[in-house]
Amino acid sequence: MAFMNAASPNAFGRLLLHIGHDSVSGWPATEDAFALGRPLLDGRPLAPAEIGPCLRNPAQLAKIDGQFLLVAKEGATIRVATDRFLSIKLYHAGTAGSLVAGEYLIDVAKAAAADSRLTTSASNIFEFLHFRRYFGTDTAFENVKLGEPATLLTFTSSGVSSRRYWQPSFKAPMTDTEAAEQLATALRSATKAAYAGRGRVGLLLSGGLDARALLAANAPDVCITVCPSYNNEARVAERLARMADVPFDCLERKQRTHDGVIDRSVFLSDGEHFVGGTTFIGYDEELGSRADEYALGLYLDVLFGGLYLPKSVVRITSRPTTAFRLDRLEGNLAEHFVNHVKYRLNTSNLSSVIKDTRRKSLIDALHAKNGSDSQQRQLSRPIDTPDGS
Repeated sequence: MAFMNAASPNAFGRLLLHIGHDSVSGWPATEDAFALGRPLLDGRPLAPAEIGPCLRNPAQLAKIDGQFLLVAKEGATIRVATDRFLSIKLYHAGTAGSLVAGEYLIDVAKAAAADSRLTTSASNIFEFLHFRRYFGTDTAFENVKLGEPATLLTFTSSGVSSRRYWQPSFKAPMTDTEAAEQLATALRSATKAAYAGRGRVGLLLSGGLDARALLAANAPDVCITVCPSYNNEARVAERLARMADVPFDCLERKQRTHDGVIDRSVFLSDGEHFVGGTTFIGYDEELGSRADEYALGLYLDVLFGGLYLPKSVVRITSRPTTAFRLDRLEGNLAEHFVNHVKYRLNTSNLSSVIKDTRRKSLIDALHAKNGSDSQQRQLSRPIDTPDGS
């Protein structure tokens, strides 16, 4: 579950810290510790006085749930903890004699560029163009990295160290009924805590599994679906909202919403997503008049990575259905992933934007990162190399 709000993402604005040898600049709070987001300890909001001690005690830190960044300083040392699913991101880079860390890639990149320490990575950008995302801690820049989830990062002027403070636990198998009951209980608790104090909460209801689960767990004030027309998706969403006794609205998708605001779209995408991901740009009035904040169900597709599971449409008598089945993985797993994973770029030919002399090395780097040792390193949509390899 994620929240969308046109207002400032936190009480301090955009977090950007510069960590020098004996000082820290950009510190936004009067206290030595603060939290972004909503950290929860034993189901209650984490008190400000508890932040510092938790950052010094990984066992206690592992008990904290919710969406957050916890930040504390001791002299010129900064400790930051990310949440279990990296709901609020943290980027960091080395600059001349210091480190810079912040919530937004564009801010950290600009700070690094100011010290002439920003180097673009051709192989990372190629990965982004092919998969429409970066994997792991990589960004478009060699020296700007993304923090990992459930990680405690310690920043000093000499560098950054990290350690995982929490790992998912896969206990003994349970029955489907037990799993469903535990999931339902957890969703009710999580949505209750997340919706508290947010004013009017809207749910962007697509009719998919994630959005249905949020609707069933805790009724919002309104459900909204944005579609090209009042199609089957909108009809399903309206029926679901009616079953939950929640007001429903279908907004017709606008055309050419990025015209004249491409700079804003790029800024919002933060160098991590295609500008097409800024789906709701241009809907400020329509969405703002109906709710103060909106919940989105993103876990299965984005956080769990379901968009990238190799799967095929189930067909009955050659006619496609709305159901999917997982593909059987055979041969080289990395090769199959690179060539067949859903949501990769498959509508354009990358050879039109890549020099002949660079294609082979970029393809090799892509396969190497994904663990492939195959000698047949070709993309399913070929990018021809000068020697034909």
